[in-house]
Amino acid sequence: MNPQDAMETQEMNPVMPDHAPHSPQPHTDESNLDHVPDPLRPMYLRKEVLDAMVETVAAELPETGGLLGGRPGSDRVSRYYFDHQARTSQATFTPDIDQVNRILGEGDAEGDDFIGFVHSHPGHYHRLSPGDHAYARRLLQARPDLDRLFLPVAVFEGEGDMLSFVMRPYVVWHDEAGRLREGQVELVVVDEQGTECSRQAEVRLQVPHPGRKVKSAYEDGTFSRIADAVDLERMRNSRVVAVGAGGAAEYLEQLARSGLGQFVLLDPDVVSITNLATQQTYRRDVGRPKVDVLAERLRDINPDAQILAIQKSSDELDDA
Repeated sequence: MNPQDAMETQEMNPVMPDHAPHSPQPHTDESNLDHVPDPLRPMYLRKEVLDAMVETVAAELPETGGLLGGRPGSDRVSRYYFDHQARTSQATFTPDIDQVNRILGEGDAEGDDFIGFVHSHPGHYHRLSPGDHAYARRLLQARPDLDRLFLPVAVFEGEGDMLSFVMRPYVVWHDEAGRLREGQVELVVVDEQGTECSRQAEVRLQVPHPGRKVKSAYEDGTFSRIADAVDLERMRNSRVVAVGAGGAAEYLEQLARSGLGQFVLLDPDVVSITNLATQQTYRRDVGRPKVDVLAERLRDINPDAQILAIQKSSDELDDA
C-alpha cells in the first residue's frame, strides 16, 4: 500500500479468535454461513483459487497481488484475478481501481463481486500495514453491503534459492462504533463441489526464490548419474497417464527418478488408514486425495515435472 495512505488511518484494534486458528472445529456447511455476524468466522477458499494465487503471487517479487471475488455476504472466495496493472514498488502495492470496477464492481452472471484482495509484503512484515488499513476503510465505506473484507497477506521467509511462501488470512471490518478492526481467521480450502479439503491457520509452501533463476532439475545434476543410460530430453517430453495413484505410486516415483517430465494422475479416492500397510503412503497423508499426495512426491523428486492431478475415475471423464 502507498505510505501516504498511512496519514489517513487511525490505530487498529487487532482481534484474534477465541480459539487458535488451527484448533479443530466442528465441520459446518459453508453454504449455511452467509450473513453470520461473527467477523472472525472462517474464510473458505476454492482450491483452484489458492493454486492460482500461489502460481502468481509466489512467483513475483513482494508487493504484487490480485483481486478476490465472491458473493457479498458469503464466506467463500470463488474467483481470483491477478492484478497486472497494480501500482507497485519495493514497498507498496496499490490495486488498479479501474480493474476492480471493471471485473468485479458490477458482478457477473454467477453473482460474484469484489470482496477483497491478496498481496505480498517485503521482509517479514506479516501484518496488515497502515496503508492497507486506510485502503480497506475506503473500500468498506464505498461498499456497505460487505460486512467484512478479505485481505490475505503473504511474505517470503528464508534465504537461498528456495524460500517459504507464507500467506495468512486476514479480514477487516467496521465494529458497531465505526472503528476499523482486523483479525486473522481460519482458512478452509474446498474443492469445486464445496467439499472441505483442509483447514489451516496459514498457507506455507516451499517455492523458488522469485528474484533468482533456479536451475531446472535437468541442469542441476539431479539426473547426472543416469544421463548416459536414458535419453533425458525424450524422457522430459514424455507423458504417462496413470489410472490409479495408490498401488502404482512407487512405480510412478521411479519414472520421475528416471527423468519423466509429464504425468496425468487419475484417482477418485483419498488415502485411508488401511492403505498404510499396502501402499506407499504415510499417516500424514490420511484423508487427502491420493492424486494430490502423489503429485507432491513427484514434484519433490523433479520440481520441473508437469503434473495434472484429477480426483476422478476414468469412467467420470468425458471427451470435453
